[in-house]
Amino acid sequence: MLENTFSGLLELNGRHGGWVRKISLEVERFPNDPHLSAGLISQYRLRPASMIECTLKQGRRGSSEVENIKTINGLQPAVWASVDEFSSRTAIDPNERIKLTAGAADPSMRVIDLLCPIGRGQRALIVSPPKAGKTILMQQHNTFLLLF
Repeated sequence: MLENTFSGLLELNGRHGGWVRKISLEVERFPNDPHLSAGLISQYRLRPASMIECTLKQGRRGSSEVENIKTINGLQPAVWASVDEFSSRTAIDPNERIKLTAGAADPSMRVIDLLCPIGRGQRALIVSPPKAGKTILMQQHNTFLLLF
């Protein structure tokens, strides 16, 4: 009986369970990738692209199957079961404003502060045509880079 450990990313296949794909640059599919049953997926509340470390056994048709799951995304299965899915978490609006201006001699950051104030926990994106000075703006104001 084949008994070894395997780690990889979970690829789900609807009601039929899924496969644990070996980690590589392309995350290619191989015919000898271990199969993960739908029962284990629902038992451990697994999600697509979860990093799984498991033990394998020889399946009925000679292919390898997942026998037991050791870790899910680096956590023990009991701990992972209590982790909420990211999309079901509550969004919190920022309550602390970040002031980008250092003084009156800093007009570029003052304009950003006036037009689009930024709070802690937000993401910002500077959109403009090429050669407009986005990189220069960020290089001149290192605090701007560190905040994001």
